[in-house]
Order: sequence, then structure tokens, then C-alpha cells
Amino acid sequence: MHRKDQTRKLKVGLIGLGHWGPNLARNFANHPKVILTFVCDTLPSAFDRIENFATPTCIKTTNPEDVINSEEVEAVIVA
Repeated sequence: MHRKDQTRKLKVGLIGLGHWGPNLARNFANHPKVILTFVCDTLPSAFDRIENFATPTCIKTTNPEDVINSEEVEAVIVA
């Protein structure tokens, strides 16, 4: 494995901030090899559940297709 690969971070999008979503978001946000790039929930008030650990660059949307179709996301997790 090349050194560049060792420092590379996986860009993750998360759909769903119901029961498990905030826990997954927190774990991804705190993981050294992951960037939580996108979060999605149909209820905008759900974003309050992740405000303490989502970075300012994390994009919030109510449209799951924004996450799925984003070129900034390499992996999509549905919670």
C-alpha cells in the first residue's frame, strides 16, 4: 500500500438520522480515516441531533438523491 493510500480519507454520505443515524454520524465524524461529507434526513429538525460533531463542511440535505448522486461521496450508508 502506498503512503498516499494510508493517509487518504473515505468520503461518506449518511441517509437517515432517526434512531441509529446520529450514532453512525458521530462514529464516522470521529473516525480518523473518514470524512462525513453529506447527511440526509427528510425532517430538517433531525440535523439538530448531529450539530455537536458534524463539521461545518458537512452538507445537510432533505433529498436522498443529493447524497447518492454526489461526486463528493464515495460510500453511502442508509440508517
